[in-house]
Amino acid sequence: MKFIIIALIAISFSQLDQFSRLYYKYGEINKKGILTLNATYAKDPSYIEDVYESVIDYKLLQKKTKADDQYFYTKWENIEDIQNSETSYPLTELETNCKNVALIHQSGLYGLVGFTLQALTKAQYAPSISYWIKNCPNKVKYDNIEDKFKEQFKDKIIEQTCEYEEILDYLSFGLHKGGVSSSKCISNSIIPDYIQYCEDNSKISTELKGYRIGYIRQCNSDTIKELILRFGAILIDEMVIVGWKQINNESYWIDAIKDDQEYKYTGAIVPMDIVKKCHGGYVLFKFPSRFNMIGLILGIIFGVLFGSVIIMAIIEFMICVCCFDNMNCCECCECCSCCECACCQCKCNGPQIFPQILPANGIIRDLSVAGECAKSMQD
Repeated sequence: MKFIIIALIAISFSQLDQFSRLYYKYGEINKKGILTLNATYAKDPSYIEDVYESVIDYKLLQKKTKADDQYFYTKWENIEDIQNSETSYPLTELETNCKNVALIHQSGLYGLVGFTLQALTKAQYAPSISYWIKNCPNKVKYDNIEDKFKEQFKDKIIEQTCEYEEILDYLSFGLHKGGVSSSKCISNSIIPDYIQYCEDNSKISTELKGYRIGYIRQCNSDTIKELILRFGAILIDEMVIVGWKQINNESYWIDAIKDDQEYKYTGAIVPMDIVKKCHGGYVLFKFPSRFNMIGLILGIIFGVLFGSVIIMAIIEFMICVCCFDNMNCCECCECCSCCECACCQCKCNGPQIFPQILPANGIIRDLSVAGECAKSMQD
C-alpha cells in the first residue's frame, strides 16, 4: 500500500511537471531606462533564449486548495461579478485612438493584468496602459555576444508612444520595473512625456511591481487549475480564466471573454470540456522566495542542534538532582559533571575538607563519604 501511495504521488507530480514551466525573457531596466539582454548562444536578437521558472516552486494563494476541488475562485463567483469589474468596462474612443492601447487590449494582456491585479490585491481599478508603456525601456542593448555574430546585434532605440508597435515586445520588462497603476491616475488616452504624479497631482499608487509575464507552452485542464491556484488568472486565447465551479455535477470555467469590437470583457460560465487543452497561455508571476526556503532549512538544522544541547543539559540536571537524593551519590559522578555532593567534588577537585551541603529538600547529608573519599585519595 505504501508503494502505491508513493507511486500515485509521483504520477501527480509528473503530470504537473510535464506542463510546469513558465518561460520568459530575462532582463532588467536600469535607472536610465536601458534594458540589457543576454545574447549567449544567440545568432541574432530573435534567437535569444527563454529562461523559465517551475510552477511547483510557487505557493498556493489559498492553503489546502487543490486541482480536484469542486470549485475555486478568488473574487468572481458569478458572471455579474466579472461584468461589474472596472477591467471589464469598455475603453473609450479617446483611449482606443491610442493604437498601442487598443492593441494591448486586443492581445488580452490588458484583461490578464486587470483581473490578476484584483485576484492578488485589494485594488479594484482598471490598469493604465499608458503608465505601463512609459515604464518600458527606451533603449535595448546586448551583452555576451559571440564575435562572429556581433554584426547582427545593434543597440535599439525604443519609442514609448501610441504608434510604436515594437513596444509590445517589452511589456514584461515594463511591468517588472513599474508595476500597475490606475487609469484614473494616468489615463489611457495619451502617453505622457514624463510621469511623476497622477494627472490630478496626487501620488502614484502601484501594485504588482516586480512581476513578469510568463508563458506556458502547453497545458491541460489540471495544469490550468494549478496555475489559477497559484497566480489567480490565466490568459488563453480570447478568455481570461479566473476560476471554476460545479453546476449540477458538471464542471465549468469562470471566464472573462474579450470583446474586440467594443473593447470590453463579459463574464461567462464555460463548460470545462471546451477548454481541455491549450497550446499557449500567459500568467503574471514574481520570482519565488527560494532564499526563504534555504533559510527555513538552515533554521530547522540549527533548531535541532540547539534543541539537542538543551535536552542533554536537562538530562544532566535531572541526574544531578538524583544525586542529591541519594546518600551514595558517588555512583552519579560518572554521569554528572561534578555534582555538588562531597564525593564528586572530591574526585573532580582533589581531597579537601568540604562544608556541609544543604540540598533542595533541606536535609543535611552525612559528609562521612567525603571524608572517606579524601582519605582514600591521600592513601
